[in-house]
Amino acid sequence: MVDLLKREELLLGSNNQKQIDQNYQEFMGILKERDPRQFSEKLQVFTRNRQQVSNVQVKALQITNASLSHCYDGKPFKIIFPLFKLKAGKSEFVKCEAYIGHQIYKCLVTCGHLDRLTPTSTETTTGQVHLLDHLPELLPAKGRSIGLFTFQNGINNSFEDFTLMGKSVFKHLAEKPLCIGLYNPHKGLLKDLEGVQNKLDGIISDSVCAMQGMIKEIATKLRSINPQLFWAHICHSEGGLIAQTVLALLQNDYYLADYLRARLFALTYGAVLPIPRLHAMSINNYSTGDIATWPRVRQMLKDLGEKAKNYDIRPLEPIVAAVEPYPENIPNNFAKLSFLQRLHLIDQLSREKQYGLYEVVTAAAYACAGGDHGFQGDTYQEALLNDIKDIKRKCI
Repeated sequence: MVDLLKREELLLGSNNQKQIDQNYQEFMGILKERDPRQFSEKLQVFTRNRQQVSNVQVKALQITNASLSHCYDGKPFKIIFPLFKLKAGKSEFVKCEAYIGHQIYKCLVTCGHLDRLTPTSTETTTGQVHLLDHLPELLPAKGRSIGLFTFQNGINNSFEDFTLMGKSVFKHLAEKPLCIGLYNPHKGLLKDLEGVQNKLDGIISDSVCAMQGMIKEIATKLRSINPQLFWAHICHSEGGLIAQTVLALLQNDYYLADYLRARLFALTYGAVLPIPRLHAMSINNYSTGDIATWPRVRQMLKDLGEKAKNYDIRPLEPIVAAVEPYPENIPNNFAKLSFLQRLHLIDQLSREKQYGLYEVVTAAAYACAGGDHGFQGDTYQEALLNDIKDIKRKCI
């Protein structure tokens, strides 16, 4: 297989049209092969030195971005908020529906300033508020602050789990700003895992379409409301992969991409793939006990070499109650093993360490669940609190 990292250098450095055409054919061949690890880097070649973007790079961007057209196709993203829940929404999350075209998604909304919202006569009649049309009433009109927080969950999360994620974010926000969560639906563990692999393979899913619609719609409105306003997007596990994919695919909209890079804080926790600095003000947190994602990302950083500096990766010492030696002794390919292979490996380790039955069962459950991967775990919750404090200081 042709190495995409080497192709980047060729695409950036060649001025010979014949060589560019040849490189382009090889590059598109890589895209068609859909190698998971290479997918994470395939669009970064187009985001550097944009003033010198070649025709072949623009063409490749258009081809890649065209994969979103079947689900977005210029249709606006909208969130319908139930009018009778306005009062409740000031202090708790309200379940809403988000629409893009014919697709419907679940979402959560809360804001301590919902009393400022004045529904239109039509909204009063229907009992349904088009929330994003009222952003000017809910966001600061001037000044530097984080006026909006959005969030998305990873795989194997029920809507109740998603609600807990939102609450764990909102409790750290004393200003009670507008907070919107877009639910990444749970379809069963095996289907969820298959969905992750499809995204790694470059297959665009409905969840990617929905997030693309939300980011594009909100960003367009925020620029006109308050050009100095910041926005934070918080995502866990597959939610990080979805955000990373969307932000990469939006790079052909240069004006929007520049805005997101300057105004969007992207905070990830155990993301399947990290978000590069080129796409947003990103912070990517990984517990070193997170068996589900850290081994893959650690290997990716080694493979990238000097280009790894394009990512802000923050390894975290795990805060867990499980048996400590296991995460350190599990090989890098653990996340790729089957359930039975994982149990066999844990059994081998337990025999070598001569742990008792309780420790073995605890460690097996810990490892098979991805180790220290949970967003509600102490490791990522502590990192979340520190990150929120950090980005608030940057807005002063």
